[in-house]
Amino acid sequence: MSSIFTKIRKKEVGGYLLDDNGREFAILDINPSQIWHTLVIPYIETDYIFDLSEIEYLSLWQYVKKISDNLKIISGAKRIAVFVEGIQVPHVHIHLVPINKEFDFTHRIDKSTLNFDELVSQYKSKFVK
Repeated sequence: MSSIFTKIRKKEVGGYLLDDNGREFAILDINPSQIWHTLVIPYIETDYIFDLSEIEYLSLWQYVKKISDNLKIISGAKRIAVFVEGIQVPHVHIHLVPINKEFDFTHRIDKSTLNFDELVSQYKSKFVK
């Protein structure tokens, strides 16, 4: 059975897809710590990051760097926090959170103040050709 992330990528359920390179994809987190909180996910549905093959693992991190660079530009943040938890959804995913101070990624923001569709549009108009 497909994970929720695969269902989002395939547009079987709603989500906010920022980017897709055919091996990995990036979506906005629907319970963000900060604006532009993004998940980077490999197509392969493995629930533990260290079970990825070396090629899959390296490809994922190259893509994480690309998306992180883009998020730093579009958010204007000083840094992009990176963390992997992998418990809530049994599909490897890497969190990227734009931050300006130490604990910006440890709380949730009021997502009702965000227009996710507008964020996706902004991202795609700037970075997806």
